[in-house]
Amino acid sequence: MSTKLAVTRRAIKYVTLFLVVLSLPIDGKFYTYLFSGNWTSFHITDLVNLTGYLPSYFGELDNERYLGLGGFSSWLVIAAIAAALFYLTDRLSTRYAWLADEDRLYDWARIFLRYRLAFLLIAYGAIKLFPLQFPHPSLSNLYTNYGDFLNWKIWYHTLGVTPNYTAFLGGVEVLAGVLLFYRRTVVFGAGLTIGLITNVVFSSFSYEMGNQVLPVYVFLVGFFLFAHDLPRLYTLLFREQATAPDPLGSPLPVRWQVVSKGLSWGFAFVIVLAALFNYKQDPYLTPSTPGLAGTAGFYNVREFILNNDTIPYSRTDTNRWQNVIFEKWATVSIKTAKPVRVDSSRYLTKRLPDFARVYESAGVDGRRYFGYALDTLTSTLQLKNKNAHHREEEYNLTIRQRDGNTIVLEGWNERQDSIKAVLERADRKLLLLESRRFPIQL
Repeated sequence: MSTKLAVTRRAIKYVTLFLVVLSLPIDGKFYTYLFSGNWTSFHITDLVNLTGYLPSYFGELDNERYLGLGGFSSWLVIAAIAAALFYLTDRLSTRYAWLADEDRLYDWARIFLRYRLAFLLIAYGAIKLFPLQFPHPSLSNLYTNYGDFLNWKIWYHTLGVTPNYTAFLGGVEVLAGVLLFYRRTVVFGAGLTIGLITNVVFSSFSYEMGNQVLPVYVFLVGFFLFAHDLPRLYTLLFREQATAPDPLGSPLPVRWQVVSKGLSWGFAFVIVLAALFNYKQDPYLTPSTPGLAGTAGFYNVREFILNNDTIPYSRTDTNRWQNVIFEKWATVSIKTAKPVRVDSSRYLTKRLPDFARVYESAGVDGRRYFGYALDTLTSTLQLKNKNAHHREEEYNLTIRQRDGNTIVLEGWNERQDSIKAVLERADRKLLLLESRRFPIQL
Protein backbone atom coordinates (compact mmCIF):
# COMPACT_ATOMS: atom_id res chain seq x y z
CA MET A 1 0.00 0.00 0.00
CA SER A 2 1.38 3.38 -1.00
CA THR A 3 2.09 6.00 1.65
CA LYS A 4 -0.52 8.37 0.17
CA LEU A 5 -3.22 5.69 0.22
CA ALA A 6 -2.29 4.69 3.78
CA VAL A 7 -2.58 8.30 4.97
CA THR A 8 -5.94 8.65 3.20
CA ARG A 9 -7.29 5.50 4.83
CA ARG A 10 -6.17 6.64 8.28
CA ALA A 11 -7.73 10.05 7.75
CA ILE A 12 -11.02 8.41 6.74
CA LYS A 13 -10.80 6.17 9.79
CA TYR A 14 -10.38 9.15 12.13
CA VAL A 15 -13.19 11.15 10.49
CA THR A 16 -15.45 8.12 10.75
CA LEU A 17 -14.66 7.69 14.44
CA PHE A 18 -15.22 11.41 15.07
CA LEU A 19 -18.67 11.40 13.42
CA VAL A 20 -19.72 8.17 15.14
CA VAL A 21 -18.73 9.48 18.58
CA LEU A 22 -20.41 12.82 17.83
CA SER A 23 -23.60 10.93 16.91
CA LEU A 24 -23.73 8.88 20.11
CA PRO A 25 -25.56 10.08 23.25
CA ILE A 26 -22.49 9.79 25.45
CA ASP A 27 -23.31 12.54 27.93
CA GLY A 28 -25.75 12.28 30.80
CA LYS A 29 -28.08 15.06 29.65
CA PHE A 30 -29.57 12.84 26.94
CA TYR A 31 -30.58 10.15 29.42
CA THR A 32 -31.85 12.71 31.92
CA TYR A 33 -34.18 14.02 29.23
CA LEU A 34 -35.11 10.52 28.08
CA PHE A 35 -36.12 9.21 31.50
CA SER A 36 -37.57 12.39 32.98
CA GLY A 37 -39.90 13.18 30.09
CA ASN A 38 -43.66 12.80 30.25
CA TRP A 39 -44.04 10.02 27.70
CA THR A 40 -47.65 9.34 28.62
CA SER A 41 -48.53 12.61 26.86
CA PHE A 42 -47.02 12.22 23.42
CA HIS A 43 -45.62 15.32 21.68
CA ILE A 44 -43.61 15.84 18.50
CA THR A 45 -41.07 18.02 20.36
CA ASP A 46 -39.91 14.95 22.30
CA LEU A 47 -39.05 13.11 19.09
CA VAL A 48 -37.39 16.19 17.57
CA ASN A 49 -35.24 16.73 20.65
CA LEU A 50 -34.20 13.07 20.85
CA THR A 51 -33.37 12.65 17.17
CA GLY A 52 -31.54 15.98 17.03
CA TYR A 53 -29.61 15.61 20.26
CA LEU A 54 -25.85 16.13 20.20
CA PRO A 55 -23.43 15.77 23.13
CA SER A 56 -22.85 19.03 24.98
CA TYR A 57 -20.27 19.53 27.69
CA PHE A 58 -20.00 23.31 27.84
CA GLY A 59 -23.63 24.41 27.70
CA GLU A 60 -22.86 27.63 29.53
CA LEU A 61 -20.93 28.81 26.46
CA ASP A 62 -23.78 28.09 24.08
CA ASN A 63 -25.80 31.26 24.51
CA GLU A 64 -26.60 34.43 22.64
CA ARG A 65 -23.34 36.15 23.64
CA TYR A 66 -21.48 33.71 21.41
CA LEU A 67 -24.19 33.53 18.73
CA GLY A 68 -24.51 29.83 19.47
CA LEU A 69 -20.88 29.17 18.52
CA GLY A 70 -20.04 28.01 22.03
CA GLY A 71 -21.69 24.69 21.21
CA PHE A 72 -18.76 23.80 18.99
CA SER A 73 -16.51 23.77 22.05
CA SER A 74 -17.90 20.33 22.89
CA TRP A 75 -16.47 19.05 19.62
CA LEU A 76 -12.99 19.40 21.13
CA VAL A 77 -13.94 16.75 23.68
CA ILE A 78 -15.40 14.57 20.91
CA ALA A 79 -12.20 14.97 18.87
CA ALA A 80 -10.11 13.89 21.86
CA ILE A 81 -12.32 10.81 22.43
CA ALA A 82 -12.08 9.92 18.74
CA ALA A 83 -8.29 10.29 18.88
CA ALA A 84 -8.13 7.95 21.90
CA LEU A 85 -10.28 5.36 20.09
CA PHE A 86 -8.11 5.71 17.01
CA TYR A 87 -5.02 4.95 19.08
CA LEU A 88 -6.63 2.04 20.94
CA THR A 89 -7.98 0.35 17.81
CA ASP A 90 -4.54 0.57 16.24
CA ARG A 91 -2.91 -1.03 19.27
CA LEU A 92 -5.54 -3.75 19.72
CA SER A 93 -5.99 -4.63 16.04
CA THR A 94 -3.16 -7.19 16.25
CA ARG A 95 -4.95 -8.95 19.12
CA TYR A 96 -8.55 -8.80 17.88
CA ALA A 97 -9.25 -9.75 14.28
CA TRP A 98 -12.52 -7.82 14.07
CA LEU A 99 -10.67 -4.58 14.84
CA ALA A 100 -8.27 -5.30 12.01
CA ASP A 101 -11.15 -5.61 9.51
CA GLU A 102 -11.46 -1.86 8.93
CA ASP A 103 -13.61 -2.23 5.81
CA ARG A 104 -16.28 -4.10 7.74
CA LEU A 105 -16.17 -1.60 10.60
CA TYR A 106 -16.48 1.21 8.07
CA ASP A 107 -19.62 -0.46 6.66
CA TRP A 108 -21.15 -0.68 10.13
CA ALA A 109 -20.30 2.97 10.78
CA ARG A 110 -22.00 4.05 7.55
CA ILE A 111 -25.12 2.07 8.47
CA PHE A 112 -25.26 3.74 11.88
CA LEU A 113 -24.73 7.23 10.45
CA ARG A 114 -27.30 6.63 7.70
CA TYR A 115 -30.07 5.79 10.14
CA ARG A 116 -28.98 8.43 12.65
CA LEU A 117 -29.20 11.11 9.98
CA ALA A 118 -32.37 9.68 8.44
CA PHE A 119 -34.43 9.94 11.63
CA LEU A 120 -33.12 13.44 12.32
CA LEU A 121 -34.11 14.59 8.83
CA ILE A 122 -37.56 12.99 9.05
CA ALA A 123 -38.27 14.59 12.45
CA TYR A 124 -37.22 18.09 11.39
CA GLY A 125 -38.85 17.63 8.00
CA ALA A 126 -42.15 16.68 9.64
CA ILE A 127 -42.35 19.91 11.67
CA LYS A 128 -41.84 21.84 8.43
CA LEU A 129 -44.22 19.68 6.41
CA PHE A 130 -46.88 20.72 8.92
CA PRO A 131 -46.04 24.36 9.79
CA LEU A 132 -44.95 23.88 13.39
CA GLN A 133 -41.33 25.02 13.33
CA PHE A 134 -42.10 28.23 11.42
CA PRO A 135 -45.66 29.34 12.26
CA HIS A 136 -47.37 32.22 10.52
CA PRO A 137 -46.52 35.55 12.19
CA SER A 138 -48.98 36.63 14.84
CA LEU A 139 -51.14 39.70 14.25
CA SER A 140 -48.93 41.63 16.68
CA ASN A 141 -45.81 40.64 14.72
CA LEU A 142 -47.43 41.75 11.48
CA TYR A 143 -48.02 45.20 12.99
CA THR A 144 -44.40 45.44 14.23
CA ASN A 145 -41.84 47.52 12.34
CA TYR A 146 -39.32 45.45 10.36
CA GLY A 147 -36.43 47.06 12.20
CA ASP A 148 -37.81 45.93 15.55
CA PHE A 149 -37.06 42.25 14.84
CA LEU A 150 -33.82 40.48 15.64
CA ASN A 151 -32.21 38.76 12.66
CA TRP A 152 -33.27 35.26 13.61
CA LYS A 153 -36.91 36.32 13.95
CA ILE A 154 -36.86 37.79 10.43
CA TRP A 155 -35.73 34.41 9.10
CA TYR A 156 -38.50 32.58 10.99
CA HIS A 157 -41.10 34.99 9.62
CA THR A 158 -39.70 34.70 6.10
CA LEU A 159 -40.54 31.00 6.15
CA GLY A 160 -43.65 31.47 8.26
CA VAL A 161 -45.41 33.60 5.63
CA THR A 162 -44.75 30.97 2.93
CA PRO A 163 -46.24 27.76 4.38
CA ASN A 164 -46.35 26.00 1.01
CA TYR A 165 -42.65 26.58 0.42
CA THR A 166 -41.84 25.52 3.98
CA ALA A 167 -43.91 22.36 3.51
CA PHE A 168 -41.97 21.68 0.31
CA LEU A 169 -38.68 21.96 2.21
CA GLY A 170 -40.04 19.63 4.85
CA GLY A 171 -41.10 17.14 2.19
CA VAL A 172 -37.61 17.18 0.69
CA GLU A 173 -36.13 16.56 4.14
CA VAL A 174 -38.44 13.61 4.75
CA LEU A 175 -37.67 12.21 1.29
CA ALA A 176 -33.92 12.53 1.89
CA GLY A 177 -34.32 10.66 5.17
CA VAL A 178 -36.28 7.83 3.54
CA LEU A 179 -33.69 7.51 0.76
CA LEU A 180 -31.02 6.98 3.42
CA PHE A 181 -32.81 3.80 4.54
CA TYR A 182 -31.59 1.96 1.43
CA ARG A 183 -28.00 1.37 0.39
CA ARG A 184 -28.84 1.77 -3.30
CA THR A 185 -30.28 5.26 -2.76
CA VAL A 186 -27.89 6.63 -0.12
CA VAL A 187 -26.06 8.82 -2.63
CA PHE A 188 -29.36 10.48 -3.65
CA GLY A 189 -30.47 11.00 -0.05
CA ALA A 190 -27.06 12.39 0.92
CA GLY A 191 -27.03 14.65 -2.16
CA LEU A 192 -30.47 16.06 -1.27
CA THR A 193 -29.29 16.58 2.29
CA ILE A 194 -26.22 18.54 1.19
CA GLY A 195 -28.24 20.71 -1.19
CA LEU A 196 -30.84 21.49 1.45
CA ILE A 197 -28.65 21.87 4.53
CA THR A 198 -26.03 24.10 2.87
CA ASN A 199 -28.61 26.86 2.68
CA VAL A 200 -29.59 26.22 6.31
CA VAL A 201 -25.95 26.44 7.45
CA PHE A 202 -25.41 29.80 5.76
CA SER A 203 -28.76 31.08 7.02
CA SER A 204 -27.97 29.97 10.57
CA PHE A 205 -24.76 31.98 10.63
CA SER A 206 -26.09 34.96 8.66
CA TYR A 207 -29.27 35.34 10.70
CA GLU A 208 -27.52 34.50 14.00
CA MET A 209 -29.91 31.65 14.73
CA GLY A 210 -27.95 30.52 17.79
CA ASN A 211 -28.17 26.83 16.84
CA GLN A 212 -25.49 26.47 14.21
CA VAL A 213 -24.11 23.22 15.62
CA LEU A 214 -26.91 20.96 14.41
CA PRO A 215 -27.00 22.07 10.73
CA VAL A 216 -23.20 21.85 10.53
CA TYR A 217 -23.39 18.33 11.95
CA VAL A 218 -26.03 17.36 9.37
CA PHE A 219 -23.87 18.77 6.59
CA LEU A 220 -20.79 16.84 7.75
CA VAL A 221 -22.60 13.51 8.02
CA GLY A 222 -24.38 14.07 4.70
CA PHE A 223 -21.10 14.90 2.97
CA PHE A 224 -19.40 11.90 4.58
CA LEU A 225 -22.06 9.56 3.19
CA PHE A 226 -21.98 11.27 -0.21
CA ALA A 227 -18.17 11.23 -0.41
CA HIS A 228 -18.19 7.43 -0.46
CA ASP A 229 -19.47 7.59 -4.05
CA LEU A 230 -17.55 10.67 -5.16
CA PRO A 231 -14.74 8.78 -6.99
CA ARG A 232 -17.29 6.80 -9.02
CA LEU A 233 -19.37 9.89 -9.74
CA TYR A 234 -16.29 11.80 -10.87
CA THR A 235 -15.24 8.97 -13.18
CA LEU A 236 -18.72 8.65 -14.64
CA LEU A 237 -19.79 12.29 -14.95
CA PHE A 238 -16.54 14.19 -15.53
CA ARG A 239 -14.17 11.68 -17.11
CA GLU A 240 -17.11 9.99 -18.91
CA GLN A 241 -15.67 6.54 -18.41
CA ALA A 242 -17.22 3.24 -17.45
CA THR A 243 -17.53 2.98 -13.70
CA ALA A 244 -17.78 -0.15 -11.58
CA PRO A 245 -20.80 -0.07 -9.25
CA ASP A 246 -20.34 -0.05 -5.54
CA PRO A 247 -20.63 -3.55 -4.05
CA LEU A 248 -23.94 -3.31 -2.21
CA GLY A 249 -23.36 -6.12 0.25
CA SER A 250 -24.58 -5.52 3.79
CA PRO A 251 -23.04 -6.89 6.98
CA LEU A 252 -26.59 -7.62 8.17
CA PRO A 253 -28.31 -10.94 7.29
CA VAL A 254 -31.26 -10.59 4.92
CA ARG A 255 -33.79 -11.32 7.66
CA TRP A 256 -32.42 -8.53 9.84
CA GLN A 257 -32.37 -6.16 6.89
CA VAL A 258 -36.11 -6.69 6.47
CA VAL A 259 -36.70 -6.17 10.20
CA SER A 260 -34.61 -2.98 10.27
CA LYS A 261 -36.47 -1.53 7.28
CA GLY A 262 -39.82 -2.35 8.85
CA LEU A 263 -38.89 -0.72 12.15
CA SER A 264 -37.48 2.31 10.32
CA TRP A 265 -40.65 2.84 8.31
CA GLY A 266 -42.73 2.38 11.45
CA PHE A 267 -40.75 4.98 13.37
CA ALA A 268 -40.89 7.40 10.43
CA PHE A 269 -44.67 6.96 10.30
CA VAL A 270 -44.96 7.66 14.05
CA ILE A 271 -42.93 10.89 13.66
CA VAL A 272 -45.06 12.20 10.79
CA LEU A 273 -48.29 11.19 12.55
CA ALA A 274 -47.18 12.96 15.75
CA ALA A 275 -46.40 16.14 13.78
CA LEU A 276 -49.83 16.06 12.13
CA PHE A 277 -51.56 15.50 15.47
CA ASN A 278 -49.75 18.40 17.16
CA TYR A 279 -50.41 20.66 14.18
CA LYS A 280 -54.12 20.00 14.59
CA GLN A 281 -54.26 19.96 18.40
CA ASP A 282 -51.33 21.77 19.98
CA PRO A 283 -48.84 23.82 17.94
CA TYR A 284 -46.00 24.18 20.41
CA LEU A 285 -44.74 27.67 19.53
CA THR A 286 -47.99 29.61 19.96
CA PRO A 287 -50.43 29.23 22.87
CA SER A 288 -53.22 26.71 22.40
CA THR A 289 -55.67 28.39 24.82
CA PRO A 290 -58.28 30.29 22.76
CA GLY A 291 -58.53 34.03 23.31
CA LEU A 292 -61.61 35.95 24.37
CA ALA A 293 -64.29 35.32 21.75
CA GLY A 294 -64.88 38.14 19.28
CA THR A 295 -61.95 40.28 20.39
CA ALA A 296 -59.15 39.31 17.98
CA GLY A 297 -57.98 42.36 16.07
CA PHE A 298 -56.15 45.70 16.09
CA TYR A 299 -57.48 48.47 18.38
CA ASN A 300 -56.57 52.13 18.61
CA VAL A 301 -56.61 53.54 22.14
CA ARG A 302 -59.16 56.32 21.79
CA GLU A 303 -59.08 57.34 25.46
CA PHE A 304 -56.49 56.61 28.15
CA ILE A 305 -56.84 57.67 31.79
CA LEU A 306 -54.04 57.10 34.31
CA ASN A 307 -54.75 57.89 37.98
CA ASN A 308 -57.79 59.94 36.92
CA ASP A 309 -55.63 62.01 34.53
CA THR A 310 -56.61 61.83 30.86
CA ILE A 311 -53.48 61.54 28.71
CA PRO A 312 -53.89 62.60 25.06
CA TYR A 313 -52.49 60.44 22.30
CA SER A 314 -48.70 60.62 22.25
CA ARG A 315 -45.93 58.65 20.59
CA THR A 316 -43.40 59.73 23.22
CA ASP A 317 -45.28 59.41 26.52
CA THR A 318 -44.03 56.20 28.15
CA ASN A 319 -47.26 55.69 30.12
CA ARG A 320 -49.76 56.19 27.32
CA TRP A 321 -50.99 53.17 25.37
CA GLN A 322 -50.94 53.80 21.61
CA ASN A 323 -52.70 50.68 20.35
CA VAL A 324 -53.64 47.22 21.55
CA ILE A 325 -53.85 43.91 19.69
CA PHE A 326 -55.85 40.90 20.84
CA GLU A 327 -54.65 37.64 19.30
CA LYS A 328 -56.95 34.72 18.53
CA TRP A 329 -55.20 32.92 21.41
CA ALA A 330 -54.80 34.21 24.98
CA THR A 331 -52.23 36.93 24.26
CA VAL A 332 -52.65 40.68 24.11
CA SER A 333 -49.90 43.09 23.03
CA ILE A 334 -49.67 46.78 23.90
CA LYS A 335 -47.74 49.42 21.99
CA THR A 336 -46.18 52.16 24.16
CA ALA A 337 -43.13 54.41 24.00
CA LYS A 338 -41.68 52.71 27.06
CA PRO A 339 -38.42 50.93 26.12
CA VAL A 340 -38.51 47.14 25.88
CA ARG A 341 -35.58 45.00 26.87
CA VAL A 342 -35.71 42.44 24.09
CA ASP A 343 -35.74 38.75 24.92
CA SER A 344 -32.80 37.93 22.67
CA SER A 345 -32.69 34.18 23.27
CA ARG A 346 -33.00 32.12 20.12
CA TYR A 347 -36.11 30.01 20.29
CA LEU A 348 -35.46 26.27 20.41
CA THR A 349 -37.80 23.32 20.17
CA LYS A 350 -39.30 22.92 23.62
CA ARG A 351 -42.45 21.50 25.12
CA LEU A 352 -43.83 24.30 27.30
CA PRO A 353 -47.06 25.38 28.99
CA ASP A 354 -49.02 28.14 27.31
CA PHE A 355 -47.68 31.12 29.26
CA ALA A 356 -44.07 30.01 28.75
CA ARG A 357 -44.53 29.89 24.96
CA VAL A 358 -42.79 33.17 24.21
CA TYR A 359 -42.06 32.68 20.50
CA GLU A 360 -44.36 35.57 19.54
CA SER A 361 -42.54 38.00 21.88
CA ALA A 362 -38.96 36.66 21.67
CA GLY A 363 -36.67 38.60 19.36
CA VAL A 364 -39.16 41.49 19.07
CA ASP A 365 -38.95 45.12 20.17
CA GLY A 366 -41.63 47.81 20.12
CA ARG A 367 -44.50 45.95 21.81
CA ARG A 368 -45.19 44.45 25.23
CA TYR A 369 -46.75 40.98 25.18
CA PHE A 370 -49.05 39.74 27.93
CA GLY A 371 -50.59 36.36 28.51
CA TYR A 372 -54.01 36.63 30.10
CA ALA A 373 -56.60 34.64 31.97
CA LEU A 374 -60.27 35.62 32.17
CA ASP A 375 -62.32 35.36 35.34
CA THR A 376 -65.78 34.89 33.82
CA LEU A 377 -67.61 35.63 37.11
CA THR A 378 -66.14 39.12 37.47
CA SER A 379 -65.21 39.74 33.78
CA THR A 380 -61.65 40.43 34.94
CA LEU A 381 -58.57 39.99 32.80
CA GLN A 382 -55.32 39.17 34.59
CA LEU A 383 -52.45 40.20 32.31
CA LYS A 384 -48.84 39.12 32.93
CA ASN A 385 -45.90 40.18 30.77
CA LYS A 386 -44.41 37.20 28.91
CA ASN A 387 -40.97 38.78 28.49
CA ALA A 388 -38.55 37.32 31.05
CA HIS A 389 -37.04 40.79 31.53
CA HIS A 390 -40.40 42.38 32.40
CA ARG A 391 -42.21 39.69 34.38
CA GLU A 392 -43.04 42.23 37.09
CA GLU A 393 -45.56 43.96 34.80
CA GLU A 394 -49.12 42.93 35.53
CA TYR A 395 -52.63 44.31 35.03
CA ASN A 396 -55.94 43.41 36.65
CA LEU A 397 -58.58 44.86 34.36
CA THR A 398 -62.31 44.48 34.05
CA ILE A 399 -63.43 44.21 30.44
CA ARG A 400 -66.63 45.55 28.94
CA GLN A 401 -67.54 45.21 25.29
CA ARG A 402 -69.87 48.07 24.44
CA ASP A 403 -70.39 46.76 20.93
CA GLY A 404 -68.53 44.70 18.37
CA ASN A 405 -65.95 47.45 17.84
CA THR A 406 -65.36 49.02 21.26
CA ILE A 407 -63.75 47.53 24.38
CA VAL A 408 -63.36 49.28 27.73
CA LEU A 409 -60.59 48.10 30.08
CA GLU A 410 -60.51 49.45 33.62
CA GLY A 411 -58.47 48.43 36.65
CA TRP A 412 -54.95 48.49 38.16
CA ASN A 413 -51.36 47.81 37.22
CA GLU A 414 -48.65 46.27 39.43
CA ARG A 415 -47.92 49.70 40.99
CA GLN A 416 -51.59 50.10 41.93
CA ASP A 417 -52.04 52.91 39.40
CA SER A 418 -55.64 53.15 38.21
CA ILE A 419 -56.06 52.70 34.47
CA LYS A 420 -58.93 53.12 32.07
CA ALA A 421 -58.55 52.56 28.34
CA VAL A 422 -61.21 52.77 25.66
CA LEU A 423 -60.24 50.66 22.67
CA GLU A 424 -61.73 51.12 19.23
CA ARG A 425 -61.31 48.42 16.60
CA ALA A 426 -59.55 49.64 13.44
CA ASP A 427 -60.46 48.08 10.12
CA ARG A 428 -56.91 47.86 8.81
CA LYS A 429 -55.85 45.76 5.82
CA LEU A 430 -52.79 43.53 5.70
CA LEU A 431 -51.68 42.27 2.31
CA LEU A 432 -50.58 38.93 3.75
CA LEU A 433 -54.10 38.31 5.04
CA GLU A 434 -55.90 39.43 1.88
CA SER A 435 -56.79 37.05 -0.93
CA ARG A 436 -54.36 36.94 -3.86
CA ARG A 437 -57.02 35.58 -6.24
CA PHE A 438 -59.02 38.80 -6.35
CA PRO A 439 -58.06 42.49 -6.65
CA ILE A 440 -57.09 43.99 -3.28
CA GLN A 441 -59.14 46.99 -2.25
CA LEU A 442 -57.14 49.50 -0.23
